[in-house]
Order: sequence, then structure tokens, then C-alpha cells
Amino acid sequence: MKYYHQLTTQVDAEVGRVIGSVQAQFPDAVTVFTSDHGDLGGAHRMPYKCPAMYDELIRVPLAISWPKHIKPGKSDAMVSSIDLLPTLCDLADVTIPANVDGRSMRPMLNGQSATEAKWREFVVGEYYGKQKWRAPIRMIRSHRWKYTRYTRYGEELYDLKNDPAEIHNLANDADFKQVKEKLVSQLETWMDATDDPFENLRATDRSGIELDKN
Repeated sequence: MKYYHQLTTQVDAEVGRVIGSVQAQFPDAVTVFTSDHGDLGGAHRMPYKCPAMYDELIRVPLAISWPKHIKPGKSDAMVSSIDLLPTLCDLADVTIPANVDGRSMRPMLNGQSATEAKWREFVVGEYYGKQKWRAPIRMIRSHRWKYTRYTRYGEELYDLKNDPAEIHNLANDADFKQVKEKLVSQLETWMDATDDPFENLRATDRSGIELDKN
């Protein structure tokens, strides 16, 4: 964990160096910083990555800087990596391709709230596998709720407001049946719209041997 935090501190310093250099040479440049997802860093008693959709794994940094055009600030809008291309096209006054699934984040960069921008209510996450290990997962996350479906390992439902550490799985709790049904419907609508092959995917063990679907 000490090593992980040292790397995070180093990345923060290096990003500052790059942005400072770019803005000194190209004052009107748009600078974007984002990354792959990180490790769990001790959350859920695990130091590294694993086939899961916990927030420590799915949330990634995203910072967009454009001096004189974007005021410093933060937004809690539900954005995704698929929004980067349309955003950069919009900022550069380039026509956004019609077949892009993402949306331009420019309204939020101009100071609008997610509500004012009529932004999306949720984001969807997809995972297939790593090396020979296949563990297909689909996840839908709103500001408060997260529903996760595995091909072999059941379901998860978390109340991120009251359980931000994602410890108490509510997927089989009758008190949250309506919440789960709404998220399931939204996720399945998304999967249908994107021709998602999830239902035909199979899990394997670490050596690549296919496992029975539960």
C-alpha cells in the first residue's frame, strides 16, 4: 500500500509537470488526464485487481483543462470513457460521429449541473477476462445504487449511500426488490441496444477450462 500511494503521489507530480510544460508552449491547448483502473489497495482485503465491479476498481481519474475556457471545478455527473471522443470533437468544433455511443461532456465543463444538462442516470461496466481466466461481468451504477451480474457467480446489489464500502449484498433482500428490478431492466435494455453477447459467454478457471454455468 505504501508503494501504491507513493506511485499515486508521483503521478500527481508528473501530471503537473506535463500540464505546466504544455500550457507554457501551447497556451490554448486542451489537456486531458485519465487512466486505466487501479488496484483495490486494501479494499475488500485485497491489494490487487480481481474480477469484480467494486468502486475502487471501476472508477478512474478524469481531468480536463482548457485555460480561459474551462473554469476550475468538479462534477459528480455519471461519465464514461466513451464520452471522451465526443467531448474532444465538440471542444475542437469537429462533427461528432453519428455512431458514437458516448456524449459530449461540454455542458458540465461549461458549468452546468448534470440535471441542467439532462445527463444520464447511470453508467454501465463490462468485463470479460484476463489471460486465460474468463469471468464475464456486467454492472450498472447510478449515484446511489449498483447492480452487478456474473455469468456464474450470482448477483450483487449495493446501496452506495449507506454502504459505500460495498459490504452488504442486497440482491436477495426482498425489501430492495423494486430497486433491483429497475436496475435489471435498465441494464438489460442497454445490453439489447448494444447487442451484448453476455448471455452466451462462459466462465473458466485460471487455466482456461470452461466451468458449468450456475
